[in-house]
Amino acid sequence: MDTLKLEVVPESVQETNGYLHGICGTWAGKPVPFMCQPQTMDIMIPESLEPIYPAIEEAVVRYLRETGRMR
Repeated sequence: MDTLKLEVVPESVQETNGYLHGICGTWAGKPVPFMCQPQTMDIMIPESLEPIYPAIEEAVVRYLRETGRMR
């Protein structure tokens, strides 16, 4: 079984009231949305995406590190 690897789509990321929200690519033909509070590293996703949470978390953390937003 292949390991799912997602990437945050930089153009999709927006910041509102200290939260980042955007898209981590696609899964099962649908966009993978996320919301993140960078200071606490709380990552929120729709319940239906719980099975792929580890891949989403990895993508979001990688994005935060690469953009210097991780504290």
